[in-house]
Amino acid sequence: MPQFMNPAWISYISPNQQLLEIAEFSSYGTRVVSNQMVLPCTSAYTRAYTGGIFNLTSSSAAVKVIQVPPTGNGTTEAELLLQYDDNNYFMFGWSGGGYFASLMQAGTPTNFFGLATNTYWRIREAAGTVFFETSANFSTWATQTSSAHTLGTMIQAMRVLLQCGFYGTETSPGPFIVAGVNVT
Repeated sequence: MPQFMNPAWISYISPNQQLLEIAEFSSYGTRVVSNQMVLPCTSAYTRAYTGGIFNLTSSSAAVKVIQVPPTGNGTTEAELLLQYDDNNYFMFGWSGGGYFASLMQAGTPTNFFGLATNTYWRIREAAGTVFFETSANFSTWATQTSSAHTLGTMIQAMRVLLQCGFYGTETSPGPFIVAGVNVT
């Protein structure tokens, strides 16, 4: 099993065994502080995503969450997405004080609310099913929910996207902070 790496914002991608560094993330408003990516919570939604694509077939992407933004007025959000395009993606997130997962296929969402969470969030694909999982130690994973998907070959061209923002009125919401991303 690949080890979760966080120094200098490095992630591991297999089967090509390429290292992905923070410089390979395109970011809008994010910054790196003490090897942690800080995404301010704004109404325009701060985003950071990989420039390259990866094949999610029988693979996963995980993030170590240090902080989600405070609930505020209930409209703040922090999310990990594995995205083909705006109409086809898997999302694990936090919104208004609760955790959720979403599977978007051809513009039609399937949402799962009331999920438990932990320090690590992972989205994993196996045999046409997507799993939304959490862990306290990156070793033992608990499946929060799962669902069959019909993304077909799109699953072979996914990007990792982190985003944070709010859709209502919020006063000085805190940031979404992650310590690393692992793609296997």
